Amino acid sequence: MLIIGEALNASIKAVGQAILARDEDFVARLAKEQVEAGADMLDANAGVSAEDEYDALAWLINVTQGAVSVPLVLDSSNPEILVAHASKYQGRPMLNSISGEPQRLKILLPFIAEHDCSVVGMCVGEKGVPKTAEEKFEVARLLIDETGKVGLKPEDLYLDPGILTIATEPTSVQGTLSAIQLIKEYQPRVKIACGLSNVSFGLPQRKLINRTAIPMFMAAGADAFIMNVTDRAAMAAVITSEALLGKDRYCTNYIRASREGRLSV
Repeated sequence: MLIIGEALNASIKAVGQAILARDEDFVARLAKEQVEAGADMLDANAGVSAEDEYDALAWLINVTQGAVSVPLVLDSSNPEILVAHASKYQGRPMLNSISGEPQRLKILLPFIAEHDCSVVGMCVGEKGVPKTAEEKFEVARLLIDETGKVGLKPEDLYLDPGILTIATEPTSVQGTLSAIQLIKEYQPRVKIACGLSNVSFGLPQRKLINRTAIPMFMAAGADAFIMNVTDRAAMAAVITSEALLGKDRYCTNYIRASREGRLSV
């Protein structure tokens, strides 16, 4: 599993305040904590202020790359800002995100055609986040086909099926699981990246819901999570699920994690 730390996101109040204040110590500490907790990559979103987002993201990237060596996922709802910063990024960028919305496709597809990168593709269309598995799949198929036309390898496309909170959409998880299966049947090489925290939004005991959802999504075919990596129980659930699903040969990683105390929660 590819584990992407979610915490460097301006939508989190304390992070947004730190970005506005250009608090390097706060950001560097948060980046290091996520890497130490097991993050393979870090999502970097500086969208706390539309007027300041371009400069803020440049600052966030610079501070984070100075603090840790793991790759970053460049995250913005503004495709022009994504393209601008991905062009200057030190390393191979992952863009979060492209979607089925025509304007985002128009801006991001030419960049994808000309640059070696990976992409998070949100199953979001012109009408927003689809609710049914079939609607999610239709957007996913569009993204697979359109990115394939410009040369993106299927394994470099990480599709986020758009998990809605079960607080308002009780069948969200079932729809997402079915969508993952439909996507994998259509193109087995494409990756699935789940924004894990969305499923519990607005509910009490959110960590419990997120942890319980992990093996469900992994069994359906999820390849990556954007998640709270400092939740030790959630990280332990990922490691244990890999062993149970036969993705950890001879349980090597599980045994190593146990010896290192990473399964003690």
